[in-house]
Amino acid sequence: MVALLHFEAFSHLKDLPFFNDAYLFVDFFFVLSGFVIAANYRQRLANGFGIGKFMLMRFGRLYPLYFVVLLALFLIESFQGADAFTRTDRSVTSLFANLFLLQSFGTFQALSWNAPGWSIATEFWTCLLFATACSFWPKRIAIIAIAAAAFPLGLIAMFSKFGMNVTYDYGMLRCIAGFSIGVLTFAIWQQISVFRFDERLAFVLEVACVLCVVLFVSIAKQDHISIVAPLLFAVVVLIFAAEGGPISKLLRLSPFLFLGALSYSIYIVHLLIETVLVDFIKFISTNYDLPLVSKFQRENEVVDMLGLTQSQGDLWVIVLLGLVIAVSAMTYHFIEVPSRRWFRSLAQTERP
Repeated sequence: MVALLHFEAFSHLKDLPFFNDAYLFVDFFFVLSGFVIAANYRQRLANGFGIGKFMLMRFGRLYPLYFVVLLALFLIESFQGADAFTRTDRSVTSLFANLFLLQSFGTFQALSWNAPGWSIATEFWTCLLFATACSFWPKRIAIIAIAAAAFPLGLIAMFSKFGMNVTYDYGMLRCIAGFSIGVLTFAIWQQISVFRFDERLAFVLEVACVLCVVLFVSIAKQDHISIVAPLLFAVVVLIFAAEGGPISKLLRLSPFLFLGALSYSIYIVHLLIETVLVDFIKFISTNYDLPLVSKFQRENEVVDMLGLTQSQGDLWVIVLLGLVIAVSAMTYHFIEVPSRRWFRSLAQTERP
């Protein structure tokens, strides 16, 4: 959904609010991440697993592919001649901030380089806060998580002009809130997982969840109601964690498991693939007088969109998505998996 949101194609998707406001699925990512990390590491950290060991494994999970894509964007920018590194989102200062995962602490006025990377940076530091809390105050995690969810959401509600759509400015608060709600969701799941719904009830609940998400994302836009998103996604995670309905069974089919395995790569590489393809198409359109690109006014800038008609734009979306999945399959097998294994083995040699 986030990849589709960022594709600059003149497609029918641009007419649908559900796709135009897909930025909210980043909050689903934060909630789900908090749930999964708590399920796998909360008790282990409380038992002395070690903050350093945990963070080394998180670094190995998140950073290698993040770095490779950042390096690719740096090389592309280096070939821009006199204009290289002159744009605000491609400055040398912002490059170093991205390199050290510091781009979402309100020090910049725009997203920079690989824009989706802001959420990876904030999750890394949020994981450090989580590991510290679990290691030093294991019996107070629930209270800490409630405070860590409520306080950031309150600040966003008071100061954000765009609802939950905060990134370079209050992105860290957004991540802490969603992640903490995910931790709380796992604590609730531990208490209710002994109950099992029959398949008919599970079907009703799963369908209701999907419909609620579609409706909410379609109407939330960037208004203050969007701040409810992490709470809605927490309910979705709880319902689907039971895996009791037909939608859950559908999502366990191999094509969806394949996309699930590639999900991190898809999220990290999609903007790079789009940038390269759009620049290439613009080059062909300009130099060979082929009408392939439409121009649209967006706020204070003119934006190039692939396709002269919406049907052409739909085809470009399919091409972009296919390329992203193909490249993601390669980055998953050749970067993600090897680096994850290497850092995991390295962590095993470290003392807790």
